[in-house]
Amino acid sequence: ASETGPVEKSVEEEVEESAILLLRIHEVFVYKLPPLKGHGGRRAEEWDLGNPALTGTLSVVNKGETVYIQIFKDALTLFASAPIRVDDKRPLEYFLECCRDTSRYFALRVEDDKSKRHTYIGIGFRDRQSAFDLRAALDDQLRRITRQHEAQSISSDEDQLKPVEKQLVDLSLKEGEKIAVKINLPPKKEKDKKKSQKKKPTQSSLSKPPTADTGITPPLTKSPVKAKSVINARTAKEKETQAQESVVEDDDWGDFQS
Repeated sequence: ASETGPVEKSVEEEVEESAILLLRIHEVFVYKLPPLKGHGGRRAEEWDLGNPALTGTLSVVNKGETVYIQIFKDALTLFASAPIRVDDKRPLEYFLECCRDTSRYFALRVEDDKSKRHTYIGIGFRDRQSAFDLRAALDDQLRRITRQHEAQSISSDEDQLKPVEKQLVDLSLKEGEKIAVKINLPPKKEKDKKKSQKKKPTQSSLSKPPTADTGITPPLTKSPVKAKSVINARTAKEKETQAQESVVEDDDWGDFQS
């Protein structure tokens, strides 16, 4: 006959040496849940809280990337196990649902490891501190596993880029290697000719117009002062000549009068 309820297992079968104990609560109440009424969530007042089906201990254990909530009937006998897997991409409330009317009671999703069948049972604590410790231990561990996933994803991306880097050709010079560079320089005469063409004319070459190329001698220019003195000399000479002529004429008229 097949069992529909949680399967009891020994501690040696369920918890291996690699498992890490995160939390242990020495008193937990276990309840059989009634059918869920509507979509308003679960209410602990409907569980007959005064008559729990089991009073045992609860442990939170981490194994690899899975966190287990384990309920024991005694120190050696496992009653139920609830695996919480981060890769399911489901919120914590899917595995551990808090009741609407109290924060000390939860609906826990338990699963059989062999058949993978699951069901929900009710669990509760005598004080709120135990309920808070359970939620805090689960939140911290699930966040840590999520960060490990992100770090592994980044590392795998970097590993995928490494083969591409290896395919790149190494163009660096080995020890003893030299590079020969050929530069086409113009001959020295041609270089001097280009320099003379680029040389700018001096002030003296600009003031003297070229005569060898045209063969025309430029007219001499006289300064205004020199020209004025020449004109004055000519005028004075003309006045002197006129005076001499007038004297000669007077002499002629003198002889005529006598």
